[in-house]
Amino acid sequence: MSIKNNLEKDIKTSLLSGDKLRVSVLKMLKAAIQTEEIRIKGELRNDDILKVLQQEHKRRRDAAKLYIDNSEDERSQKELNEAKIVAEYLPQPMTKDEVMRIIDEARGVHGDNIGLIIKTVIEAGKGRIDGAMVAELVRSSQ
Repeated sequence: MSIKNNLEKDIKTSLLSGDKLRVSVLKMLKAAIQTEEIRIKGELRNDDILKVLQQEHKRRRDAAKLYIDNSEDERSQKELNEAKIVAEYLPQPMTKDEVMRIIDEARGVHGDNIGLIIKTVIEAGKGRIDGAMVAELVRSSQ
């Protein structure tokens, strides 16, 4: 079943259960996907939908961080709750050990070329790795 079909099904289920936050977040995700489909003038594949969901997840985490920095705990908690809902539709992220193993393999192929190592690791993770974390790990493990 595609991610879009899961979203549609989950929106209906959430409407019936009365979970307003979940309905709001799922509709926002659906709108973000539709916006991207309009932009590219076509249907999105699951890989492309995952990219949209990752962007939305990152937006929620970044907003929560800003709210925390400005001592707005209620807003930050709302953003974190929304990020948790979005994360349910994302693949399980790789552990730090898994990422380090891929970094070591890439380092064996590319030597000390940090840019190529980061690119290789991110491609190997296919949406399961945060690029900023990869860059930090690559630079710290030299």
